Amino acid sequence: MLSRRDVSDLRARDKNFALALDEAMDDAADMLEAEAWRRAFEGVAQPVIKGGKLVCDPTTGETLMVRRYSDSLLMLLLRGSKPGKFSSRVRPSTGQEDFAQIIEEIAADDDPPRRKTG
Repeated sequence: MLSRRDVSDLRARDKNFALALDEAMDDAADMLEAEAWRRAFEGVAQPVIKGGKLVCDPTTGETLMVRRYSDSLLMLLLRGSKPGKFSSRVRPSTGQEDFAQIIEEIAADDDPPRRKTG
């Protein structure tokens, strides 16, 4: 196993390694971003638990599932994709985000209309 220091030294000595490492890091970041979008928009299915036990459908016996979405990922993606619209108006995170205010800002949609292409 290589330490961080070993990787840093190898990167400084070997340009091909440095390029490959940069490409791998970019690929990893793209995969993480895709997963963030998926969790924010498609959500993640999670089992329903009540009293520490799974809740099952009485007819089928299958575990009931609920789809959970990540509002915090959605906000982060909005801030990254439209920093002028979302970052400047939203106070720094205190761990107590005002989701209602953010949703109002999204609903206001003061962006100019997009032209249809094609």
